[in-house]
Amino acid sequence: MNTNTTLRNTLQAVLLTVTLLLGISAAQAQLVTNNITVQNYSFESPVTADYINADQGLYGWQINATVSPNTYIVRNGGGTVNYTSGVVGNQALFLEPWADGTPHVWQNLGEAFAAGTYTLSVNVGQGNGFGSAQGGVENATASFQLLSFNGSYNYNVGVAATTVTSAQISNTFGSLATYTFTLNLSGQESFIGDEIVIFLGSNKNTSTFQNISYDNVQLTYVTQAIPEPSTCVMLMLGIIAVGIYYRRRRA
Repeated sequence: MNTNTTLRNTLQAVLLTVTLLLGISAAQAQLVTNNITVQNYSFESPVTADYINADQGLYGWQINATVSPNTYIVRNGGGTVNYTSGVVGNQALFLEPWADGTPHVWQNLGEAFAAGTYTLSVNVGQGNGFGSAQGGVENATASFQLLSFNGSYNYNVGVAATTVTSAQISNTFGSLATYTFTLNLSGQESFIGDEIVIFLGSNKNTSTFQNISYDNVQLTYVTQAIPEPSTCVMLMLGIIAVGIYYRRRRA
């Protein structure tokens, strides 16, 4: 009799504990991934049959006017530049940093920073053809990151820009590889609520034949979801049931 009672009490305690743990787990594990829209993410506008200077209009993006002569949209296989992989669609962004400093582009996304994890993903490499490093020796580097904007641009968001080195870019000859920039925010940062900005840059070194090509710019945001009502109910029932059980044990 006593053995059966003890066994029953033990089983009840285990079941109640499992119910409580499942409720806690469900409340904690619900993460939501959102894709933030990046305008002209694969540089398909404006359309060109070969290449076009970006100062003639680069939909969705702003360009550094002082070096705009060396910022292009190029068509893959259009005659001047070609790519073997990593280009989504037909075109890519082509920066030529050797002649006029450090060409770069940026896009204000119209969405505000909030607590969560932001991952910026881009395809980066060297276009094959015009502006390709002679002998495969590439001296230019690429750098990209998220900025915040609140009347002025803030580069200091707590994480340094992702740099793709000249060694990584050398000998790619048209093959763009995927690199990422990740920003984890607690919600206490000074720029929470400021507008999100994507920055894509290039840096010159010594070579006179070099380029940085970008394509397939993607941004995701992962945040903790608000628990579903059913999850909250399960958690509350588990807590109540455990409380009643131990109260009866004491009685």
